[in-house]
Amino acid sequence: MDPRLEPVAERVPIFPLAHAVLMPGALLPLHVFEPRYRALLAHCLETHQLMGIATLDLSKKATNPQRPPIHPELGIGSVVAHQRLPDGRSNITLEFVGRGFIEEELANTLPFREVRCRFDEPTPEGFDRASTSLEQLVLQIGALLPAASAEARKLVTLPPMELVDALARRTLGTSDEQRRYLSAPRLVERVAMVEDYLSRYLLGAPPTATD
Repeated sequence: MDPRLEPVAERVPIFPLAHAVLMPGALLPLHVFEPRYRALLAHCLETHQLMGIATLDLSKKATNPQRPPIHPELGIGSVVAHQRLPDGRSNITLEFVGRGFIEEELANTLPFREVRCRFDEPTPEGFDRASTSLEQLVLQIGALLPAASAEARKLVTLPPMELVDALARRTLGTSDEQRRYLSAPRLVERVAMVEDYLSRYLLGAPPTATD
C-alpha cells in the first residue's frame, strides 16, 4: 500500500462523478469549476494532495441533492498537475495511488464531502500463473491480427501488473466493469476480467488469409 494513504484514512475528501472511475495505473484529467470542488481542490493542495474519486450510484434516489448516493469503492488520486485559470477554475490531473472502501461518511461543515476509508490491496495468490497465461493470449491476438502485432509485442514487455492494468483501461468500457475491476479482492480476478474480454475478442476476430 502506498504510504501516503494511511494518514488520510480517517478523513478522505471525495469528488463524486456520474460515470468516472479512477482505475489502477491511470491518470484522470478533471476540470474543476463548481465552488465546492474548488474548495476541495484547495484543501488537497494545502494538505496531502489526495482525493477520492467516487462514482455516483444512479440506481438509488437521492434524498439530499448535496449528498447523492455513491458506490463504496474509491480510486484515490494524487494531484500531479494543476493549472489554475484566471476565473478560479482549474484543470488538474490525478494519478492513481490506491483504492479505498468507504466505511462511513463523515458529518462536516465543509462544502465538500469526506469519508472514513479502509485501504487494502488485492491478494496476489495465483497472479504469476494467471499473468503468464494473459501474456500468451495477447501474443496470440498479435499473431492473428497483423495490425495488432506491434502493440501486442510492446504490451508484453510491461511488468505483469502494469500489463493487466493497461489492458483493463483499454477493454473495460463501462463504469460498472471498471468498479468491479477496482474492487476485486484478488489479482487473479482482475486478470480473469481482462482475459475474458480478450478471449471473446479473439473468437470474434476476422479470419486471416491462411484460414
